[in-house]
Amino acid sequence: MLSQGGDNVKNDVIVLQKLLITHGYLKMLDDSEFGIFGPLTKQAVENYQRDNRLEVDGIVGKNTWMALNRWDTSDVLWDDKKGEPNRTTWTYRYTLQNKYYFNGKSSVKLISPVTDTEINVIDGIDIVAVANNCHHVALFIDGEWVKTEYNNTGNVESINLEYHFHPLDIGKHSVQVKGRSVPNGDSSTLVESKIFKVEVPAHFRGSPNEFALEKRVVYDVSGKNKKIADASSIKQNCYTYALGLYTFHDGT
Repeated sequence: MLSQGGDNVKNDVIVLQKLLITHGYLKMLDDSEFGIFGPLTKQAVENYQRDNRLEVDGIVGKNTWMALNRWDTSDVLWDDKKGEPNRTTWTYRYTLQNKYYFNGKSSVKLISPVTDTEINVIDGIDIVAVANNCHHVALFIDGEWVKTEYNNTGNVESINLEYHFHPLDIGKHSVQVKGRSVPNGDSSTLVESKIFKVEVPAHFRGSPNEFALEKRVVYDVSGKNKKIADASSIKQNCYTYALGLYTFHDGT
């Protein structure tokens, strides 16, 4: 059993606190606070027990420990004979040794694009973000996840995320980056969003009929000279441009 004022093993408390942080019930602690079962840890345990329909007593026994480790349903996580966590399991050792928990204030910054950036559909856009004191940072475009960059070197200050995006639709698109300070954490989520606008390149503007007469065939511009589509088959009020494996439309 782990409890406030109890005869706790320090490493057990460290693992408990990291699990509570991961579940979003405890804020990041200073190094000096890790391993001490104090009032904040007890309150976090009680809140977790209440939300998960466990007995609310602030004491960590088998049921609470197993619930906190819900990713691993094996009974070996708890030593029934000794009434304490099983310190020989992979889950225990991984959580204890995981250095990717960050005490400093987390932040994310979207370097590029800036708000209301205008690009053309041929060029695409370079997305660059920096996350400080984060376990990982994720990139979302128009609300859809596209990439996650992890801090694989331990407690260093920043993660750099870079992504080249070729939008499929002409119009406005949103870019959002999120950083988390702990693995699987529900807390410490920071968001920075920007909007950029995609436009038709000026030299491609004109009526679809004129474009069809001038360019009978649209080719892949990657250099493979692969035939993509007959311009004459392009529907009225719809421009088509080929780039690599993508074909872009103006949405009309």
